[in-house]
Amino acid sequence: MKKFCFLTLFALLVTGTAFSQVFYGLKGGINLADFTNMRGTSDWKTSFYAGGFLEYRASDFGVSPELIYSRQGFQAVERGDKMRVRVNYLNLPVVIKLYVVEGFSFDLGTQVGYVLNSKVWAKSGSQTVTADLEDALPGVELNTFDAAFVMGFTCNVKNFFLQSRYNLGIASVAQGDNSRNSVLQFGIGYRFR
Repeated sequence: MKKFCFLTLFALLVTGTAFSQVFYGLKGGINLADFTNMRGTSDWKTSFYAGGFLEYRASDFGVSPELIYSRQGFQAVERGDKMRVRVNYLNLPVVIKLYVVEGFSFDLGTQVGYVLNSKVWAKSGSQTVTADLEDALPGVELNTFDAAFVMGFTCNVKNFFLQSRYNLGIASVAQGDNSRNSVLQFGIGYRFR
């Protein structure tokens, strides 16, 4: 993981000087998050993400590092019992943007994430419990870092843009478990320059 982070930052620094334009701005939107490869069934959990970005751009190619706060997790209902799990991440995507036509790009890249905290809500009958995930489920230990492939597209309209992405987790969410993050993102952003 450390090598991955180092190589990503090194590539960004080396290629950053080759681009003719630099943009920066803010973005945010809706997350539809779930865990894949999980024991049992789960449903998409709706939440949000927000953060900032830089974009180094040549004529039809760009590189965009971002810093994003993202609420992820899942929800499940089994025999009338309900459970929602939320894991908050600080994500650092680095995305290559391929501009196929003016104002429209395909986005491909990777991201690393750091777990900030977690929470679980469980409801059985009239009883509701809220606790830290690791406290509520003894033996569950979240991995501190996450990694994912990022793919999607961006549509630019002057300084505003609409964005849709899918983040496919490649690292397990918890130790000794095979579940991974799966997140659809729909958002809007603004370029200050």
